[in-house]
Amino acid sequence: MESDLSNSQSNKVPTGPEMVQLFLSYRLPESENCIRLKEPKVKIYTKLGEMERLHGETEAVKDCLEVDFKTAFMMYYHFERRQDVRFEILSHEEKGWESIASISTYLGEIIGNKDSTIVFRVSSKAGTHGKLIIRSEKVQDTNSTAFIDISARKLSSGSKLFSAGSFYFVLNRVCEGDELIEVYKSEVIKKNVNPKWIPFKIPMETLCQNQRDANLRIQIFGHKYFGYKLFAQCDFTVEELIQLKTTECVLSKPNKKKKYGFLEVNNFNLGDNPSLTDFFRDGFNLNLVIGTDFSASKAPSNEDVQSQELDLRVALYNIYETLSPYLPDKKAAFYGIGAKPSGCQEPGKNFTLSGNPADPYINRLERLKGIVNGLGNVETLSSLYEPIIEKAVKLAKQSKATGSKEYVVAVILTKGAIHDVETTLKSLLGCDVLPISILILGIGEKRFDKLELFEKEGFFLTVEKLKRTFVHFYKSGSFDGVETMLEESLKEIPSQFLEYMRNSDITVGPKKKVDVRKILATKKTFKLDDYAGVGSRPPKVGNLLDIQAVPEMRRKSVNIDMGDLKNESYLFKN
Repeated sequence: MESDLSNSQSNKVPTGPEMVQLFLSYRLPESENCIRLKEPKVKIYTKLGEMERLHGETEAVKDCLEVDFKTAFMMYYHFERRQDVRFEILSHEEKGWESIASISTYLGEIIGNKDSTIVFRVSSKAGTHGKLIIRSEKVQDTNSTAFIDISARKLSSGSKLFSAGSFYFVLNRVCEGDELIEVYKSEVIKKNVNPKWIPFKIPMETLCQNQRDANLRIQIFGHKYFGYKLFAQCDFTVEELIQLKTTECVLSKPNKKKKYGFLEVNNFNLGDNPSLTDFFRDGFNLNLVIGTDFSASKAPSNEDVQSQELDLRVALYNIYETLSPYLPDKKAAFYGIGAKPSGCQEPGKNFTLSGNPADPYINRLERLKGIVNGLGNVETLSSLYEPIIEKAVKLAKQSKATGSKEYVVAVILTKGAIHDVETTLKSLLGCDVLPISILILGIGEKRFDKLELFEKEGFFLTVEKLKRTFVHFYKSGSFDGVETMLEESLKEIPSQFLEYMRNSDITVGPKKKVDVRKILATKKTFKLDDYAGVGSRPPKVGNLLDIQAVPEMRRKSVNIDMGDLKNESYLFKN
């Protein structure tokens, strides 16, 4: 079960998988002692569940120190999933094609880097063979916003009933059977028969579902007696507005020939809305704060206790693994809720998993697992959510005040107990105008009685309507396993992220061409030992990772598919 803790009236930004292209380049720097590949080519593999499959391969290029492969690979990118991608570098030697090196990473790791570009050192037992550069670009779509400026003139019915001259309009999408779907409602202009309304913007998805031949209808309502009644209307298509073939419409009523005035479209422009991948490409990051409930489980049996504890750890590890590509240096702040380990001297009833209140960040999954497994006996205390949310809110306020490219994601993993409902609710006030998303995830089959309060929205009804949705509550018992709940809950973040950016008029800078030579010249090489191991990631954009003898990463958490094989796998050549 999922609840939306908001009475926001704004249009939710539609999101979904984004189609991206992967472009590959190979460089053999003359300044380095590298072994030249005679005729390199690259194969790319993706995973469908536990099964790896060949997604495609580049062409082979002979005797070249700098190769920009013409073959590009298209696939759907899912923010909420960990999508495994493997690149196999081959060379045509005397005995035929020989596999030189294999590089494993995640699609999110490539996209999450600034400029959506990452560089790997290609190594084998024989030595270094150069560098593989992987670059991601969004496939252009219809992710646009319409900017509309509308006014009217000579509004007259010939009746004193509308003599007050107060009008507003409603913009509708006309569906089959002449059904109207309201997509925008203007403000009221009082005592003016030539009203000019405030220009507005609306996503094309909302306006016409990206169908340019869609019919629209504007209805103007005028004040009559003690309320507003339909005054007049006119119809046109989106394409007519785009081509500015319709700049003035005669206002009329159904089955009446009389003119009631004129509607004027002063401006209609389309502008692209930056997508999630655009923001990541421009250098935006996430700041992840996780509070985990380590209190004693109250499940009815030992088997249920063990299952709940296992699910809690799976959720903790998987959330970090899925979101780590978008974190600076893969650092996330981890806190314990509802308990404290023996000997912990930290103030308050929560504790940092790092053991250092001044630095709660952990940047390696193996370290996180070691800390959790080594907690030992803990003392159960009150489960307080407000301190964790306040820490996340403080980060969000700092990000907004400084204009940094950082969006905060706070996650609370709970077994159900909460002892500060009222203060937690109060801590959420004002978050709708901050760069923050909050997920409260219930683990186990227990009834989350107190957390059901978050579904009722009653507290928020005391506040003027919120600017956007920013918090959700899920419980694993309503899904087919904790992995499914995690995937569904993480789907909320892109929509909330984009809604905040649009509400705040934050956009991305001009798209820049990626200069491979500049990247190779300015980024340093990192040692394998710094990043190898379960859940490891290549470093941020342009940093190099020695792939020699990298152990195959275990992938035992969420089963990831690359989308429907028939609809989501493409290979094309420029």
